[in-house]
This record gives sequence, C-alpha cells and structure tokens, in this order.
Amino acid sequence: MIFGDRSRFSVCFELNEDHGGVWMLGKVCFYIGDIQVGDYEGGDTLRDALFAFENILKGSGRRRNDRLFALPVADLWARLDRVFFLDADPEETRIANEEQWAWHLFIPKCESFDGWKLYLVENHEIARMLYGRPMDPGPRSVTLRAGEADEVLAAAAAALDRMYVQQGGES
Repeated sequence: MIFGDRSRFSVCFELNEDHGGVWMLGKVCFYIGDIQVGDYEGGDTLRDALFAFENILKGSGRRRNDRLFALPVADLWARLDRVFFLDADPEETRIANEEQWAWHLFIPKCESFDGWKLYLVENHEIARMLYGRPMDPGPRSVTLRAGEADEVLAAAAAALDRMYVQQGGES
C-alpha cells in the first residue's frame, strides 16, 4: 500500500504472507522526493511501525517554528542534529526544550528506519522536511505544504490500525 505522493512524501508498506498475526510482519519505508528512506526489504513489524507513527502524530499541528524555518537547510540540520544527537551547548538545549523542538523529529523508532534522521519544520503554510544518514554528504530536503506529511502519515496509520484490529489487536 502507498499513501501520498512518492515525489513529495509517501508511506509504503505491505504485510508479509506469513505475518505472524498481531505482529504484522512486513515491509515499510517512506519516499521523500523520490528517495527511499528506510530499509524496505529488511522487513519490520508493522505493529511497531503503527505505534511509531502514532507517536510521531502527537506532534501534528505543533511543528511550526518560524525562526528555525528561516534558517538555511544546512544550518537547520546542524542545529537540530546538535540538540538531538550531539552535544549542544546549554543555551541551545534550553531553547530547544522551551520551544519543544522534539515535535520536529519525524523518524519512526522502528528497525526499518535505523540509521536515518528526519526532521520536519513548518511555518504557517510551508513545511521543510530534512532527511539523511551519517554517510550522506549532507542533508536532503523537500518542501511540502504545512500539515501534508502529518496527513499522509495519519492515513497510513489508520490503515495499519485497521489491519491490526483485523489481526486481533486492540485499537
């Protein structure tokens, strides 16, 4: 199944024939600007992907930060990377906590996405999605409509939730 537009942002998943019931073994990835993000062929439990998507969606409507949005892509990536994965200075950490930058993390915490970083920062009408891996020469980015990524992820999560209930899980 595919949700969204691969040239912008999409979520792709499929359930394995032998899916293990509520574990929902399968494959999952994103496509961002026609680039595959995540290890689709490596497989994952779609149940874990569902829970990870639901966690990300808690930030829906909370990703606006005009000051961060105004930064060039490389500077925005470096700033968010320092706060979440490196050693930010105390003042930067204070600002990140105060402005709740955690809402800008958009990478599911499940095996298929190990090694990837993905951030989403919006202004009142536009979203910038930044993504990459440590071995990449720099971050990639795509411009979306504000709220677009959350809408696509919510549609995929709803479909996964229906599958989960069909397999005997509780919504």
